[in-house]
Amino acid sequence: MRIMPRYLSLIMLGAALAICLLALAAIVYYAPVNASVTMLAHGGQQADNLAGLAIGQRGDYTLIPRRNLHCQYTPSPATQDNCTTPLGEQELHLTVTYDSAAIWCFHRCEVAYAGEQSSCQAGNLTVNGPPYALLSETALPWSPALRRDIQLHNLLNNFSEAQWLVITLALALLLAGSVTWAACQFLRCETGVKATPAALGGLATLAGAFVAFNLAVWFANYVD
Repeated sequence: MRIMPRYLSLIMLGAALAICLLALAAIVYYAPVNASVTMLAHGGQQADNLAGLAIGQRGDYTLIPRRNLHCQYTPSPATQDNCTTPLGEQELHLTVTYDSAAIWCFHRCEVAYAGEQSSCQAGNLTVNGPPYALLSETALPWSPALRRDIQLHNLLNNFSEAQWLVITLALALLLAGSVTWAACQFLRCETGVKATPAALGGLATLAGAFVAFNLAVWFANYVD
């Protein structure tokens, strides 16, 4: 009769691993700058000078990652990105010309939307990532409904650091719980002696998975 719980524990462990791997794949795919995608789009050249567009103020930005901007990258005569994206019933145009001496500095940055135009500036929102084009929310005719729509269409990119900690902790707990249960089924944890290695394995999995998920989020430039 113990064979069935063992199979169930393996199924649960496999499901937890699949969920965690899918989560990691989503984190990589929806990163603000997907290096492999931009290289393919520009004939093998690295074009990750711009992370995207950030609308708002420090601590309260609504982000549109470069992945969701349709950008035309021109390396000469001036290194420049001309980007567009539909917002509501209008189309937003972003033009960034880079400084020849420092590629992560902007020589010129302009945004046009709904018949109005405003300047923007470079700003690093993460330590290890390229700059965003920062635009004040009062510069152009945004509405709260439009900002909410942008956030929903770019959900992962607009999670706060606290929300990412909750997500990564939940994934780590799911994996650690599955590992502990599977270990108990195979070790037959009726006694405390046999339960100890299963518990230690679960704790090690929890710590390792939590660190790994947060490193993935950090390397993908979602948080500082």
